[in-house]
Amino acid sequence: IDGYIHHWDFGDGITSELESPTHTYSEGIYDLKYYITSVDGCVDSLIYPQTIAVYSAPQAAFSWSPTYPSVTNPVINLQNLTVPQSPANNYFWELQYNQDNPLSVETLTDINPSFDYSTYASSLNDIPGNYTVRLIARTDNLAPSGNLVYCRDTAENTVLVVNDYLTFPNVVTPNGDGINDVFIIGNLIEGMGYPNNTLDIYNRWGTLVFHKDNISSYADFWDPSNVPAGTYFYRFTARGYNGNIEHNGSIEVIK
Repeated sequence: IDGYIHHWDFGDGITSELESPTHTYSEGIYDLKYYITSVDGCVDSLIYPQTIAVYSAPQAAFSWSPTYPSVTNPVINLQNLTVPQSPANNYFWELQYNQDNPLSVETLTDINPSFDYSTYASSLNDIPGNYTVRLIARTDNLAPSGNLVYCRDTAENTVLVVNDYLTFPNVVTPNGDGINDVFIIGNLIEGMGYPNNTLDIYNRWGTLVFHKDNISSYADFWDPSNVPAGTYFYRFTARGYNGNIEHNGSIEVIK
């Protein structure tokens, strides 16, 4: 309104003479006062005590151990790293338990819960894969109006569960019947526990007959159909998420 004088007192030591100001508050509860003076010097005011309530949201964060859980140790321990760690905070952990269904979620409300991926698996082979873990940190604040004000933050991460339990055959029968035709290391491909690996196979005279680095598909395994029947020796080394392994053994090729 032309000629009128406006005065806003935001309650935090800041004032404004604009007709329609904007203002940014820090956390706290504030009185809001507005005064208007007409061209004739008449003054009117509006005072709203404790009408502005500003609350800070928690900053959600978490970690877990072991970094790469496995079928031999499928339990993860979650550590809540939310800041601040306030008694007013509520925590909601949403843990995916079926890697093929992102809506398969178990909700936990402990501050630092543990979760066992084998609980929902029908077999150990169903466990390996990537799972979403989500933490919702929420602070419930009672405003001066009597209403609850919810301030929340969400942190999300992906947990890889690996299968580090490998099995090695001792007999191969490359006769084309689709059974034991190839030297296959069980759980190496689908388990994802040892992405960096080397397989060497020698005949009884120590001659290298097969070498393969970083086996990642079934086509990478040794097919002994082009070697004579007899005893062969293998050496498998790998660097995995949970450490390094070496496995040596013999394999009988029967034709």
